[in-house]
Amino acid sequence: MPFTPEQVAELRTLLVTHRSRVVTTANQEDDEAAALASENTRPMEYEEAAQKASTSYALHRLSDGQRDEVAQIDRALARMNAGIYGKCDACGDEIGYDRLKALPHTNLCGADAQRRDRPPRSLLESTKI
Repeated sequence: MPFTPEQVAELRTLLVTHRSRVVTTANQEDDEAAALASENTRPMEYEEAAQKASTSYALHRLSDGQRDEVAQIDRALARMNAGIYGKCDACGDEIGYDRLKALPHTNLCGADAQRRDRPPRSLLESTKI
């Protein structure tokens, strides 16, 4: 069952808001770390230059995890624009609306996500005591 335009708009807003939050948080963490590192150790020009840095460099300052999360969000937005958002990459079934509301950048249905996260059966058997 396809999503209504209202549901798609809500999910798009969730994705864009979450992306913005990840980038903003990373920038704040970076600014706080720079401020701590530079207290009384650098001339003021360095501080001013750092504050004037272009936002186009924001993604370069993200941690690997944050960069991966932004990439997942961007892929979800691209799927949305292509009209294939909400389809599981593994099985092709529709991802439930509630799951997408909770994790809007997911590309797997709940069953396939569980299969992906579950250790292989052979590993489970080899760790029995």
